[in-house]
Formats: sequence, C-alpha cells, structure tokens
Amino acid sequence: MQVCSFVRKGIDLEAVEIEVSLVPGIPIFHLIGLPDTSIKESIMRIKSALRHQGFKLPKNEQVIFHLKPSHEKKSSQGLDLALAAAYLWKTNQLRKPQINSGEKFFLYGEVSLEGQVAAPQDLELLENAPENSVFITGEEKSSLNFQHGRVNSLRDLDHITWCEGKFSTPLDTQTHSRYEDFKFSPLAAELLAVTATGEHNIFLAGPAGTGKTTFSEALHSLLRLPTPIERRKIEKISRITGCKISGRPLISPHHSSSEIALLGGGVPPQPGEITRAQHGVLVLDEFLEFKHAVKESLREPIEKHEMTVSRAGARVTFPADFLLVGTSNLCPCGDYAPNKPVGCGFHSTYCKSYYKRLSGPLLDRFEIVAFSHEWSGQDKIMYCDIHKKIRVAQEFAKTSRGQEKMNSRLSLKECEDGTPSFVRRNLLPERPASHRRLLALYRVARTFADLEESPNILGRHIEKAKNLTIQPFREMKEAWR
Repeated sequence: MQVCSFVRKGIDLEAVEIEVSLVPGIPIFHLIGLPDTSIKESIMRIKSALRHQGFKLPKNEQVIFHLKPSHEKKSSQGLDLALAAAYLWKTNQLRKPQINSGEKFFLYGEVSLEGQVAAPQDLELLENAPENSVFITGEEKSSLNFQHGRVNSLRDLDHITWCEGKFSTPLDTQTHSRYEDFKFSPLAAELLAVTATGEHNIFLAGPAGTGKTTFSEALHSLLRLPTPIERRKIEKISRITGCKISGRPLISPHHSSSEIALLGGGVPPQPGEITRAQHGVLVLDEFLEFKHAVKESLREPIEKHEMTVSRAGARVTFPADFLLVGTSNLCPCGDYAPNKPVGCGFHSTYCKSYYKRLSGPLLDRFEIVAFSHEWSGQDKIMYCDIHKKIRVAQEFAKTSRGQEKMNSRLSLKECEDGTPSFVRRNLLPERPASHRRLLALYRVARTFADLEESPNILGRHIEKAKNLTIQPFREMKEAWR
C-alpha cells in the first residue's frame, strides 16, 4: 500500500510518495529525500505524539522514511500525519483501511506533541483531490471542495470520519461607489473604455497632476468581474501572501522595490508582487524611477504571463497574468512631454538621459502609449456611462464571436479574420516598428470595433488605434534622438 502526502512548490502543493522501512539497529527515526529543517523537526513531534497516544516506539529497529522523488528539496507543513500513519500501518499497530485497487492514500496534517491532528494552513491551496486517491486530514477551519476523511488524533486513524466537499464562499464583488460621481474628459474617458474593455497594457506619461493616478485606480474598478477559475486563483495567492483581497487585486509597489520583491525569489522561492497582481492590475507609478534591472526583468513576464524563478536545487514557475499600468514623468521637472512646449529648467541633455531610462524593447511591451497632458478640457463624461459602455462591448464580443478571452490575448490571425481585406491592404502602416506594434494596433482596433458593436474592424477603428499604438510610440522614439 502506498502512502502519499504533499510538499510546497511555489503556490501549489505537489504530491510526494513516502516509503517506510524497518531495519535492525539503534532505534532512531531517519528521514531521507532532501527534507528541510521543518520536516526534520517533525520526527520529534511524531515521537512525542506516538508516546502520548499509547503506541509503541521501536526498541531495536531503525525507522527509515524515504520521500520520493529524492532529488528535489522539500518543504511541507503537513507531512506529520502521513509519516505517523505510515509507521503505524507498517508496524501493524493500527488496522490498514481498505481501499480500491489502484487507489493511493494521501494524508496531510499537522500533529501536535500529544497526538492531536489539525489541517495545515496551506491546505486551502489544494483545489482538488489527486486522481484515484483517498484523502485524509485533520480538523480544518474551512471546508474543502472535495470528499475527504477527517481525524482528530492519531487514534482516529482506526475510525475515520468522511466528509462531503463544500465549495468556499466566493470573493466579494467589486464596488464602484468611490467613482460613481467622477467625470472624465472625452479623451480620458475613451482611453479608460478602450483599456478596460480589452485589458491592454498601458504606459501613461505626462506632467504631474494631470490625473495619471486617478486614471489607474478608476481603470481597476472598471474591469470585469473575475471568472470562477480566476477567483479561485486570486484566493489561493491571497492566502499565500496573507493579504485578504476582495475582487481583482490592485498592486502598486514602491519604485524602490528590488527584483526579488517584484518578481519573486529567495530560498525557497516565494512569489513577488507580479504574482500578487494575478488577474488584477499592477500599477508601477514613477515607472522611470524603478531600477533599470527591475524594469527590464518585466519583459518576459509581460509576454509569457508567468515568471520562472531558479535557485539552487529549486525551479518554480509563478503565475504573472496582470494588466500593467506604467505611469511616469518624462523629465525631473515633471513638465516635459513630446511635442509640448515647456519651459524646463534642466538642460535638454539631462532631460533626454532621464526618459532614456525607458528602453525601446520595454516600451514595445505596452500596447497603448498615451500622454496625460492631452486630457485637458471640460470633464463631462460620467464614470457610470463609461462602465456601462464597457460591459456592453464585452458582452457584444462574447455573443457575436463567442469570445471568452480579452482582446489583449488575441493572436494576429484572430484579429485578421475580423478585418476586411481592403483594410488590411490599404490602411495598415507599411512599416510598423515591430511585430508587437502591428499586433497592438490590431488588438486595440478590435476593441474600438467592440465599443461600437461592429462585427468587423473598419478603417476608422484602425485610425483611432494608430493614435494610441503607433503615433505616440513614434513620438517617444523621436524624442530619444
């Protein structure tokens, strides 16, 4: 009979198999298979628990526990129960429960010094029971969503209480009360609608006090509610980080944050801020003030929507699917913007050296580039009108094309399928700066079409998209020269 349990790997629990062997020798418990300190300490807890529960300890035998696979370092909060049960069943001090052929026992629980069993804090990371398994844990604070056995002490392994799964209460839905009375200028309102509808990464540049921070916070509240799958992922990450999150996360790390803080790392690897922002918004205010290495290290997660952290003996992949909002001034004085006359107190060479902190390849990862100084004008479009327009556009995309994913995730072929051949041949830029610029143009144009409830991308949608994806990108590139 196989006994299995779980070890922590990234934001998931990974199955491990436990082998137990009794060999003649000094009565000592051995753990092999690269356990960390917390697992090694479980031996002392198990010895104490066995004695308090009235079980016999070995007198002239060594007890060897082997954790498989043996080549990976392991950390766990709940191996105690599996190790204790494996020893008791091996020595026939408890009756082995009967299970079907091909099934495995999975046990995961913390054992106290007196033999009481409790469910570990990270048990909630286990969304589903492994296939062909019988799962047993201790007293839990919240219900699991699959059938499982429960024991209060090691003695209860003889008479396990079986419980049906119960789904946890979903996250609270997002509220928009804070912005209900807000008004935006036509350009800012259109930009909010486009960015929130398609969930496009956006870089906002402009003088201080032009509404960049307000834009970022309003954008977060305009996003659609997370799907059940996204909600469970958000809940899982919030449990790991210890931060209670209601709805989509809004993460805004300080510009002094290190690479490890933002991306994740350490030994064992822990998730960073980009993982906390999973299915939410990552706002990098004062983007140019972030360290160069930190900014550049975002290029891969933006493309792949995940972050792989490699450390000695460990390689962990963390999710990093977020909407990135970068905001910044382009000059130390805070007033510079391309094609905007300004009396700057700094030398032009110094100004250029400042906004050159943003490299071309990184800027290319932003589908939309916008300048906040262009938002001047009377604020007359209500927040609630923008919100309604976004929901209508997203519902149109879902009903007309059966599209579940956001426009920011569309492939080039999916965009071209909804674009008439005349538009593709005559209205697209002859030499886009890169493949990413062309794809950004298509995706944003698709969002403009959805906002107008148009099944196809038309010429006016391409022209509007150029003003957000091509023209400002060129202005930024020219300003570097």
